[in-house]
Order: sequence, then structure tokens, then C-alpha cells
Amino acid sequence: MPSLIRRAAFVHHAVFTVFILLPLALVLVLSQVSEAKEREREETRFVLDAVEAVLTGTFLPVADAGRDIGVAIVASDLSTSVGTARVQAILDASVEFSAIVTRINLLDARGTVLLTSPADEEIEGTDRSGARAFRFARGATGSVWGAPEYIPEGDYLATRVVVPVGRMYLEIAVVVPETRSPLRVVENIADIEVGVVAANGLFVLHTDQSRVEERQYEQFFPQIQAVGVGALFETETFVDGDRTFLAGRKVPGLEWAVVVYRTEAQVGLEMRRQVIRVIGFIAVILVAGVITTFLVFRWVRNLLDPILDTLREYAEGNYAHRIDSARYIETALIAESVHAMARRLKEREVDLKTARRVAETANDAKDLLLANVSHEIRTPLNAIIGINRTLSRPLPEGMRTAEDLLRLQSLASGNLERIVDDLLDYAAADRGHLTINPSPVDVNTLLCDIADLHRVQVEDAGLRFVVDINIPPETVVRTDAIRLAQVLGNLLTNAAKFTERGSVALRGSVADDLSSDGTVALRIDVEDTGPGIPEHVRHDIFVEFVQGDLSPSKAKPGIGLGLSIARSLTKLLGGSLEVLHTGPQGTVFSVALVVERAEVAVLESPADDVVEELSGVPGDTTILVVEDEAINRLYIEGLLRQHGYGVVAVADAESAEKAARDGPDCILMDVGLPRKDGYHVTRALKADEHTRSIPVVALTAHAFQRERDRAREVGMVGFVSKPIREHQLLRTLEEALRGEASL
Repeated sequence: MPSLIRRAAFVHHAVFTVFILLPLALVLVLSQVSEAKEREREETRFVLDAVEAVLTGTFLPVADAGRDIGVAIVASDLSTSVGTARVQAILDASVEFSAIVTRINLLDARGTVLLTSPADEEIEGTDRSGARAFRFARGATGSVWGAPEYIPEGDYLATRVVVPVGRMYLEIAVVVPETRSPLRVVENIADIEVGVVAANGLFVLHTDQSRVEERQYEQFFPQIQAVGVGALFETETFVDGDRTFLAGRKVPGLEWAVVVYRTEAQVGLEMRRQVIRVIGFIAVILVAGVITTFLVFRWVRNLLDPILDTLREYAEGNYAHRIDSARYIETALIAESVHAMARRLKEREVDLKTARRVAETANDAKDLLLANVSHEIRTPLNAIIGINRTLSRPLPEGMRTAEDLLRLQSLASGNLERIVDDLLDYAAADRGHLTINPSPVDVNTLLCDIADLHRVQVEDAGLRFVVDINIPPETVVRTDAIRLAQVLGNLLTNAAKFTERGSVALRGSVADDLSSDGTVALRIDVEDTGPGIPEHVRHDIFVEFVQGDLSPSKAKPGIGLGLSIARSLTKLLGGSLEVLHTGPQGTVFSVALVVERAEVAVLESPADDVVEELSGVPGDTTILVVEDEAINRLYIEGLLRQHGYGVVAVADAESAEKAARDGPDCILMDVGLPRKDGYHVTRALKADEHTRSIPVVALTAHAFQRERDRAREVGMVGFVSKPIREHQLLRTLEEALRGEASL
């Protein structure tokens, strides 16, 4: 596996090279090339200025003097002795008063010396046509004057300049110090060539003497002259097949031009030198960068190795390993964080092990619970099925009567219903959907009804049932009688179930009369003389599915939800449920409630299976029953007919909408119809002006608050949950018919 640090170092070096070093190198190369070009241009200007200064300083006075002499000679008549003497005098004066002119010869068109100064009879009449300066002057046109001819004489340079004068020529001998040579200034400048070009294109001076009198740049002289005196002319040309860069300037006062030229190789040499310098500089930086990156990599690796080793130890579960990182603040902080992580991991590992044990325990409990629930459901179900089969055949002599068997079947059905109700209440409590419906309740009457309801159960278990209610008469409070009866019923059922001998007691009292603020503090205790709550479940007695024994072979029925649901309901009622005492002598559960006082008590009896006489129902009242299940439809129809109602029963939404137009007094609507449920049917009926006023009561197996809310939204006025309780059904229908029902 590649090293992240090494890769990061490589990426860093690559990024540094590509995005920093290479652009910097490019800038440096371009800068050096531009600087080299500018330096060459400055060097060219310097050479031109220097050569031009020497030329103008040395030869311009000579040229001016030659022109003046030429004017005087042209004005004189050499055919007479007077004219000849006058010209001789002019020549003598020019030599005498010049510091550098040593001799002046007057030549005819053929190059023969006519006059000389200083006078020398040996020179007069000699032929000077072979002299280089004379040959150059004869080939010149216009006002171009002859090329100097250098003659070394010790530390001086003697030169001869020939100036055209009409059809004659003046040959002027000039002696100048060697240090004042026009091209002496360029002797120490490498890779450059300088020449002085006459108007006819011939070199009259050159740094390479072998090239004097070469005709090479004749075509450029007019262009140099055209740019004007002092202006720089630059161009490119080819000389001997080599690309050449040329710069030139006209010498003021003389018919000469100074040219400086370099071949492409000479120009590129300096640029290559600069590029080589830049490349060398970049190479040094690259090498330094590589070395620095390597050293930084080693340094970072040495810092991270202890941390990585520690993390590997942690991965293997060795949390005791520590990092020695006291050298730097940053690594110390990292080490501290890693050590803190190790502590948390160790704690997490302990928590996970604990959670795993708890989960395994819960899983085992779940398996036992499922077996227990299966047992609890199958027990009453087996009784119901068995009694039904027994009643379907003739009863043998000596067996219980059919009425006894039906009573037993009713008890088994009640047990099965309580198991299902406990599971539904637990699901509702788990989602926070448990609700209460407070109404005025006479506490004494409610407790007496609860006692009567459970008396048979307690006494059938062979126990004495004690009822001790010390609550002032006509104590009326606002609470949910059904939910309070459910709480106390769970407590009484448990007491009867787990007590083998002795008694079960229901005690009620007013703990505190808070009449000043309109409330009453009630205390209701359920006592038994059983063996008490086992020690290993005492702290978890209100936890779901917790019992003293979860094995399917236990003698006592139940699924462990009663106390959990009882505590949740007590909290909803605004009170608390606690275990006041438990031990070998028995257990005491206490319900404490603080409730509001009320004026009128309308008792909602917890004895749902007790059927009261309901009055005020007209004999010609018709109920439309909408139920898709044939068995339920038959049961409801028979039940209602027993109580004097007329019944029209249908099985689907279409039939219900059609039958509703016949004007029934009330509709009992199953909300779980196929294709089109009861909510949609009710909404359609409420939208129709012919059926809008008929009250609709919901019939559903979903006994949750959201079902009540949905029924209220579509316009239903009552709610009956399955399994159907006779008293609840009859009471809800009577309230709906009277217009008193509410959800």
C-alpha cells in the first residue's frame, strides 16, 4: 500500500514544480532574453556613438579643411605662376596650422602629383594612382571622399585621405595617435563586428582589415541616410548564407555610415548563455527542493510513526499503549486526542459488551415472551373452540349445562380480549397515542362497581375480598372512569392471580382535601397477602414484559404488560402508581391522584358486559348496518333486533349509498369496507342533501385515536370498536339517535 506522506510529498513537489518553479523559470528566461536583447541594443548604441565620435572628432576637421582648400584651388588658375603660387601658399598654411596634417599633395585626374606641401621636388611628378585612398576616391561618386589609408609608424597611425576637387584630388596625410583609432573602442567587445561604409557600399574601415574595400551593404546606405542623422536603422539580412542582424547610423558631416552587425549564431550565443544560467538556477532549486522534501518527509514520518504505531495497537485492542510526543505542542495535542479516543473506545467497548449482553438477554426474553403470548392466546382460544365443538353435538348426561358452557366461553373470550387489549394499549403507549376522556365521576360509586366486577374473580380463587372505602359521600371529580377502572382492574387481577391464600383488599381514601383550589387528592390501594415480588425483578416490575417467571410452564397466566400499561395510564390521569410494600407478607400497590372536583356525576360503568335497560328508543327505529363480514353482520343484526330495532344490513359501499336514500334513522358504518372504505362512503353521504342529516356511527377494529380523529373529520358522530361490546353499541346508538353522541 503506498505511503500517504510520500505521495503528499511527491504531489507537493510536483505542484511546486509545475505551478511555481516552471512559471518562474519561464518568466526568468523571457526576462533574460529581453534583457539580453536590450543589452545588445545598448551595446550597439555605445559602439555607434563611440565610433562616430572618433570619426567626427578626427576626420571631420580634415574633411572641412579639404573642402576649403578645394574651393580655393578651383578659384585659382594653375596654368599661371600666380595661381600656382597661391595654391602652394594655401597648402603650406593648411599643413602649418594643423596638428595632425603632415603633408598635402595635389593630384591630377591620373594620380600624378602636381604640388606638395611641404615642398619636395622628389615627390612632385610622381605617380600616386596606385594608392588605395586614390583608387577609392576615383571610384566614389557625388561628394563621397576617399577612404583613409592606415600606415603604422611607431605608436602613431599615418593615414592618407583623398578628397575630390573638381577634376583634381587632394591627398592629405594625417598622423593620429593609435589610441584614437576609430575602431579601437570595439577591440574588447566580443561577438561583434564594426565597419565604416562609404556611399558606394565599400568598407573604408573594418575591425577585420581583410574586409576593407569589400562591397557589401551598398543597398542599405540610402536607407541609413534616409532615417536621418542620429537615428538608428535596424534590419536583418543574409551574409554568406548566415542570417545577420544589422544596425547602422549616418556619420554627421561625412559621407560615411557606421554599421554594427552580428550573425544569428553570435546573437543566440548570449541568449543561450542566459538560458543556461536560468536552467542551472532552476536545477539548483529542483535539487534543493527534492532534498528539502525528503528531509521534511523524514521529519514528518518520524513524528507520525509513534502515532501510527499507537493506532495499530488500538486496532488490536491494546489501549494501554501511549505516545511519547512531548517535543511539539501539535503532536502533544494529537497524542492527547488519540489517548482520549482510546479511553472512549475502551468505554464504548465496555458499553457494547454490556449492550450485547442486554440484547442477548432481551432476545432470550423475547423468545420466552413469544412462547408465553402464544400460550396465553391459545389457552382461551382452545376453550372457545372446544366449547363450540361441544355445543355442536348433543351433551352427554352428567355434563354441565349449555348455559354453564356458554358462561365459561364468555370468560375465555374476556381473557382473550384482555390480552389483545393489553397488546394494543402497549402499542399505543409506546407511540404516545394513549388518550383519556375526563367526565364527572362519583368516586364511591365507581370504586363499588369495580369491586363488584372483580369480586367473583377473587372469591373464585379461594380468597377473601376486602373493600374499605373511606371517601366522603357524593365526592364527584373529573376523571376518565374507564381508564381508572382499567388501572385498578389490572392491579386486582394480578393480586388474585399471584395470591394463593389469604385476602385481597381494595382501599380508598381522601389523602388531602384541597377544596381551596378545587381539587381532591385521592389514594387507592390494592393489597394482597401473596409471596411478594421476586427480588430479581423488583426494580423492573413496571417494565414491559417483565414477570417473576417467563417460562411457558408457569402456573399463572399473563404476558407482563398490565403494570406497565397501568403506570402509563395513571400518569395520563395526572397521578402516580407505586409499590409501597412487598415481601413475604404481601404487596401493596398505591394509586395517588390529584383530580378536579365536579358538580354532576355521570358514571360510565367499567362493567362493559352488564347490559342495562335502555329506554326512549322508538319501536319503529331503523338502523342501516354496513358490514362486509357476514358473521359480524349476522351478529349485529340479531343483537339489534333483540332490542327492538329495525335493521337493514348491506355488505358494500354501493349498497350502503343506495339503502341510505330510503331514510334510515341511523347508520352503523364499518370503516374497513373493500374497494371504497366507510370514510369515503360517509363523506359522500354528507355531501348529499337527502342523506346529510342521518347520523353515522363508525364501526372498526382499529381502536386508536387517529381513527377517532378521522371519523370526526368525515362527519361521523359515534365510534364503536371491535370486538363489539353490547352495552357500548346500544348506548352509542341511543346517543346518536338523540343527537347527544360525540367523539
